[in-house]
Amino acid sequence: MLACKLDILIHPTSFSEPNLQKEEKKRGKLKFRFPWRINMLARPKPPPNKKYQPPPRRVYKEFGPLDPITEFFSDQIYRPPLRVLHTNKAMFKDVKGPEYVKRMNRLIDRTWDSIYNFYTKKLRDRRVKRLERKKAKIQAKKPKGKDLEKVQNIRSEWLVKIATAKKPPQPPKIPRKKKALEDLAPFIDNLALPKEYHILKPKELGIVSSKALLYEITPIVQKLALLPDRLKIRPEDLIDHWAIKRSALTAKCTPRIEKLAQPSFSAREARKHEEDKFDPWAISPNALKYKASARILELAKPLERE
Repeated sequence: MLACKLDILIHPTSFSEPNLQKEEKKRGKLKFRFPWRINMLARPKPPPNKKYQPPPRRVYKEFGPLDPITEFFSDQIYRPPLRVLHTNKAMFKDVKGPEYVKRMNRLIDRTWDSIYNFYTKKLRDRRVKRLERKKAKIQAKKPKGKDLEKVQNIRSEWLVKIATAKKPPQPPKIPRKKKALEDLAPFIDNLALPKEYHILKPKELGIVSSKALLYEITPIVQKLALLPDRLKIRPEDLIDHWAIKRSALTAKCTPRIEKLAQPSFSAREARKHEEDKFDPWAISPNALKYKASARILELAKPLERE
């Protein structure tokens, strides 16, 4: 049918018999690079488990855009302090290069526009204006033309004067006179004499000095030698440590106190009392019953020496 239609389209005047048989083309075997993948895809899928139901999807709260006021304040508060920016710029400008310096300058300018630096910026602007006015006054007073040449000449002379090395200062001259030597002559003779050393002899113990024998006690020393009344011991203040109270003499002991008052002899104390009877050469009965093991008998043997 398709061949008939093509014949009519190409040769409209001629008419040929339609060929109603379809031309079957023989297909060759498909050659795939990865046949294992085709085999895997050809396998039937396992039926889904209808009992399993996936958990409901968690719904998170969706936040809308920030208010203009909140956005403004968050933009203002994120800017770092000026002190930190200036410190980082000074520390890393040589390492990171000029691009880093430009970026830091941009950040510093943006931080100055912050509302938190409003009053500081006002003070800075006033200071800058004051310095600019002062600089303008200095530039206005600068000499020009011939006056400038005179100032330059004076400055060059001053620089030459400063560049020249100064002479070392000399000591002041002392007026020498004969009279001064005559006045110093006796002192010079005394200084020339050898120095005398006075060596004290060691003191002899047990000998009373003559000054101590002739010493007379003054009334003040006599008064200080006496013991004051506040330090004297009175007889009523003395305590009799061996006196027994009357209540102790008439007291009656309970059976518990009598039991505790009796001396208790423990095994250790009993040994102390039996020291006189102790025989150091006696062998205990437990030692006689002891049987030595093979290891102890081996250790008891004398060492073999060459």
